[in-house]
Amino acid sequence: MTLSTSKNITLKGMAMIDNVQVVSLTATITTDGGNSYTNNAVINESMYNGNTEAIRKDIAEFQDLLYSEEDSIKAEASNAPDMLIQPETQVFKTQEGKPNFVVKVPAEPVPSVLSEATNDIEPTVVE
Repeated sequence: MTLSTSKNITLKGMAMIDNVQVVSLTATITTDGGNSYTNNAVINESMYNGNTEAIRKDIAEFQDLLYSEEDSIKAEASNAPDMLIQPETQVFKTQEGKPNFVVKVPAEPVPSVLSEATNDIEPTVVE
């Protein structure tokens, strides 16, 4: 069995008219670069129908808040430092178990975008 976890941010709002909740607003933002999910539920249909313009303004304001949070998460992710490849020394041996050659891999930043990962890291061969 393998445990899989994720981290999400949930935003909740209420569109109100005269202290009465008319629409429930919920958004879930994934922090792993996935999609955001929104749900708007009309709680009081008659008040919604009588105040559509004001309610839609509240919904747009909530959507702007969602976009702002998404942008914040993306900005934080883009400012995260690249991971480093740990320096490594690997000894290759002959069939008899004697050292044949050594490869040393320097510490280099791992590119954060896959297309940049085509840069070859040349190992240093020590004889």
